[in-house]
Amino acid sequence: MPNPSVATILARIRSILVEPTVAFWDDDELVGWYNEGGAEQHRLVIDTAKQRPDVNPVEHHYLRAYLTETAPASLTVGQSDYPQPADSCKVLGVTLKPTGEPEVECQETTFAGGADWRSKLLPQFGGASMRPLWSITSGGKVRLYFDSADATPPVALPYVIRYLRDVAPIAVGDPAVDVADPYNVGPVRWAVGMAFQKQNTDASPWFQQFGGAVRAVLPPPPPQPQAR
Repeated sequence: MPNPSVATILARIRSILVEPTVAFWDDDELVGWYNEGGAEQHRLVIDTAKQRPDVNPVEHHYLRAYLTETAPASLTVGQSDYPQPADSCKVLGVTLKPTGEPEVECQETTFAGGADWRSKLLPQFGGASMRPLWSITSGGKVRLYFDSADATPPVALPYVIRYLRDVAPIAVGDPAVDVADPYNVGPVRWAVGMAFQKQNTDASPWFQQFGGAVRAVLPPPPPQPQAR
């Protein structure tokens, strides 16, 4: 479904608040709370996706709207770490694009570095030459490992980073929101809850509805059976 207009989202929020035009709540604060709800929903869905290896972002109806990749850039010889895109909330992969040659998909590893990287990584490949690996460092950088003398890029290859981007915040004058229906239920409920908080009214039912809407976007993994 197409993304609804900002005016439509405001109308939905105001319909629940029974305030069709500006009085107690102004449009800017309602949109600000909607943005908070959209960002929180997105964060929770991404966190759930990290716990669900069975979920493919390319196929998931919500996640695929936020799939993107960087423009090709060039690796620097001898440099292992590269910044994530500014709007990235989860890196999905790194692809090398040698000119005139097939692309090379780097393999993700949870290993984050150290002088003994070969003893930790090469056994996975039986001592054979490995394709490049990538991981996220504790500082949030994308780190690449190559089967070279110092594990760093031996040549300046073009590369792209595939990732899930953040939800873009919206303003009152914008034409449309960055969340497609039916996934605006959660952000709208969040905005209503925040509005009732400002009114010193119990907002807990609306935040509970927000939680239910988030779980409807991507249910959490089933609980693991406890060992006997």
